[in-house]
Amino acid sequence: MKNMKAMWMMAVVVRMMVVKLLLLSLLLLSSLLLLVVVVVVMVLMMMRRKRKTMGEWRHRRSVYLFHWPENRETESLYIHSQKH
Repeated sequence: MKNMKAMWMMAVVVRMMVVKLLLLSLLLLSSLLLLVVVVVVMVLMMMRRKRKTMGEWRHRRSVYLFHWPENRETESLYIHSQKH
C-alpha cells in the first residue's frame, strides 16, 4: 500500500516537472520567435529605406564634393533646399 502511494507521488512530481519544462520551453520559443520577427521587420525597413535613398545618395555625394554639412540636420535641410 505504501509503495503504491510513493509511486503515485513520484508520478505527480514528474508530471509537474514535465509541465513546467513544457511551459518554459514554450515561453522561450515564443520569445525567440518574437525576437526573430522584430529583427526581420527592422532589416526590411532598413532595406526599404536604403532602396528609397539610393538615388538621394548619388546626389548627396555630388553635393558633398562642394559643401560638407556639419551634422545630420543641416545635411537634410541642405538636400531639401537642393531638391527644390
